[in-house]
Amino acid sequence: MSARDEIKRDLMAQKTRGVHCSPEGADALLDAYRVEVLAEAADRFAAFDLHNEAAALRRMADPSKAARMQDAADPLAAARGTAEPDPAAEADRWNAAHPIGTPVTAYPGLRPEDNSKCVRLITHTRSAASVLGGHTAVVWVEGHGACIKLTHVDPQEARHG
Repeated sequence: MSARDEIKRDLMAQKTRGVHCSPEGADALLDAYRVEVLAEAADRFAAFDLHNEAAALRRMADPSKAARMQDAADPLAAARGTAEPDPAAEADRWNAAHPIGTPVTAYPGLRPEDNSKCVRLITHTRSAASVLGGHTAVVWVEGHGACIKLTHVDPQEARHG
């Protein structure tokens, strides 16, 4: 028996306590709870800039509603200037302005405004910017073994000496 069937059975058995839940009512309650849980998870993913994952969770909750919400949100976000950036365009802009070897300050984890004890690398880029996984613009820097999100890399004036 699936977990959903067990919960449904338990909901319907509550009639002995003065509450009666039909099979349809039990399904409706479970569907409502599922939507609530998926929406909460989507909000948490979005808070960590995992917008593709958040959108997938919203589609899982209710594909038609998620599509309508996204269609409505995009023009509003663009009007507010908060539209999700296009990672390919972001990488292209970076590459046009910053060749390989550009001196940078990189923050592999959190930025200083998010955590005053963050790791800060004074280094230079060792690659052109690219798109990781189809969703995040990144660059590789000397002295760090993984790529770093472009929002966590600040170009510096050329150092002489």
